[in-house]
Amino acid sequence: MDDASIKEARTRMRQVQEHLLLAGKAHGAREENVGMVDVIFHPANPLGDLNYVTPRRNTAWVSAGYVEQGLSRLQALGRTPRVRYLEGLFPPAFGQTLLKLGLAHESRTALLAATVERLSEVPAVHPDTDTGNRRSLREGGTAWDVTALDDNGVGFAVAAFRDGALHVSLQVETQPQTGAARIVGFVPRQRADSVDLRRALLDAACRTAAQQGCPLLFVLVSDEDAPAYRELGFDDLGALVSYAAPADEGQAHERVAQSLSSSR
Repeated sequence: MDDASIKEARTRMRQVQEHLLLAGKAHGAREENVGMVDVIFHPANPLGDLNYVTPRRNTAWVSAGYVEQGLSRLQALGRTPRVRYLEGLFPPAFGQTLLKLGLAHESRTALLAATVERLSEVPAVHPDTDTGNRRSLREGGTAWDVTALDDNGVGFAVAAFRDGALHVSLQVETQPQTGAARIVGFVPRQRADSVDLRRALLDAACRTAAQQGCPLLFVLVSDEDAPAYRELGFDDLGALVSYAAPADEGQAHERVAQSLSSSR
């Protein structure tokens, strides 16, 4: 990957990073700046996606001391010590730093993204009719009506109807401030639908997202599901990783607290 491609990939990861932060705030999460890290927490919901420490935006490295400060604050808020970040924005040594602080690797979720321009390079679907964000597609004896539907201001849905009945849909969370939109609730490999139908759904999602100021689409999926999105034109963009205090025997907070104290 040349310098221009690396710069472009990092720009897209920054868009995704900001999208995830704003999406969390839309669900009630709050943000506190503590040194060189941000502490994201929800006052009522302990879900890991809403409670974590993450490096400040536009930083390339954060020392253990700053991470300790963020973990201490998150712990004081009654939440499990956790760090979450996009691995492509930081060197591998950052993960080793977190392990030395007493955290354990919790999860790794593949990040794939595609732009309107990139998806336009994928072999196009040729619908029978195409009007705005609504199109009709016929495969053999099956007629599909694929359309984008409003979704209460959070984003939108794209649905495929067969004989007037809903068959399959995907949800898209938009954040026009970041120029990025996230596809959720859609696992192509689990369906017997044709590639043409999947691409028709994706095409409607792509065009509608672009109209709403989000020309970048991304997904966070398991490694098992990632190939289906690659087939549809998405490119790998690293992963979202999480490190958290071990949860066995109810001693997670105590172990990390001891690590934080001994490292000072």
